[in-house]
Amino acid sequence: MSATQCPVCSSYSIRIHSHYRLKQNGDSDLPSDYQLLVCSMCGLWFKDNLLSEESLRHHYDNIQVELSPWNYSERLPHERKIDDILSKLPEGSKVLDVGCWTGRLLTPHYPKLKVHGIELNTAAAAVARQNGLYILGSEVTEDLSSFGPFDCITMVDVFEHLREPMKIVSHLICSLSSGGRLLIVTGRTDCLPIKLAGSTYWYFFCSDHLVFLNHKFANWLEKKLPNVKVLFKPIRHFKFKWSRFLFEFSWLICWRFLSPHSPFPKLALYKLHWFKRFELLKEPVVCGMWQDHALLTIEKLS
Repeated sequence: MSATQCPVCSSYSIRIHSHYRLKQNGDSDLPSDYQLLVCSMCGLWFKDNLLSEESLRHHYDNIQVELSPWNYSERLPHERKIDDILSKLPEGSKVLDVGCWTGRLLTPHYPKLKVHGIELNTAAAAVARQNGLYILGSEVTEDLSSFGPFDCITMVDVFEHLREPMKIVSHLICSLSSGGRLLIVTGRTDCLPIKLAGSTYWYFFCSDHLVFLNHKFANWLEKKLPNVKVLFKPIRHFKFKWSRFLFEFSWLICWRFLSPHSPFPKLALYKLHWFKRFELLKEPVVCGMWQDHALLTIEKLS
């Protein structure tokens, strides 16, 4: 698909978010830079290079489980929100976690619920099996007809990695029972940190982050998909701390308006000697205290 065509709605009504290319983090076999594009039709933000399925598969399958940054010692805020939803399901309900990694999300709900997973990383899938999940396969496009329908499907920190998100979302909705819900947790573009940092925000630096949604996209999705109800709720990934929040906010403001590394118009103060210290702020800080993620709940009405 052309980089000037939206990977969700196929619209050619695309605008360039910023006219400069930015370096991103990732393996040597992934692109080293990117430019952000925005679809005026559905609201999706996406990179001009969506990578190939082969390069993505190679990248994910080579992540070492023991070195994973996702091995948190406590339940995170978005996990607790999902826990609350799953705890209200009747005993024996069937739940699927797409991109389940080691089964962290669903393991606490086993054996009350019948927990299933899809995981590309072979080593992580093996751990998930040990934790009680029945692994259905490695691809999000797996044929689920013989395992479903599911009462709930979760997809946490996966949406942003999808080359064809609409295809996957539609596929998962078809695998839900009537009244079932698809829970998607991913970054959102309509938050203050991104308004301040733009396409230089840390979330875009990850080379395997490809597409990004917002409230406009959620509204478009509800109109586009038949017989569904879509709820968009801003959330944060980490436990809130005022000290960290103020630190992140101060860093962002100083970086944008006073750091010479910022691509935005700067206050004249940044040229004064005392303000030279802001040269140390080379990029926007990782904002873990902000509601820069969203919980998208898609309920299948019939």
